Amino acid sequence: MLLNRLYEKDNFNSIGFILFELQKENLYNIPNVITPNGDGVNDTWVIPFENAKVLIYNRAGATVFQSDNYQQDFSGLGYYGTLYFTINNSINGYITVI
Repeated sequence: MLLNRLYEKDNFNSIGFILFELQKENLYNIPNVITPNGDGVNDTWVIPFENAKVLIYNRAGATVFQSDNYQQDFSGLGYYGTLYFTINNSINGYITVI
């Protein structure tokens, strides 16, 4: 959630503002949950990009996975909780490994 203020000045030099909220939408429909339990559903992180540059890191900033030619193969095995990602150096978000 991102709160912003929009200021407006009227003809009488009165200043008012409107407080509004911006929500970042998942414009690319990137999944944010992996369940690597072997049931064939959400076992790997499948993103809507072919051969993308992908960086996945933990909350301390340590790289846990990196690929310059992502093949939809990150399973999150060995990790639990929230990881963060960057795709093609421009799209950022998080993945929860359950």
